[in-house]
Amino acid sequence: MTVFDEVDAEPANRLPATATITSVSLLVSGSQGWRRHAEFPLLGASSNT
Repeated sequence: MTVFDEVDAEPANRLPATATITSVSLLVSGSQGWRRHAEFPLLGASSNT
């Protein structure tokens, strides 16, 4: 097994991954790099974090 095979296999050992997503962020690129422009709560998402 090569190093590339090991690197490729590593994430597969941790899948599937699960998470609770409560919002998504809109990022914009400007002269000083990326920044969060807005955040949007998802419908049905609990605000308990």
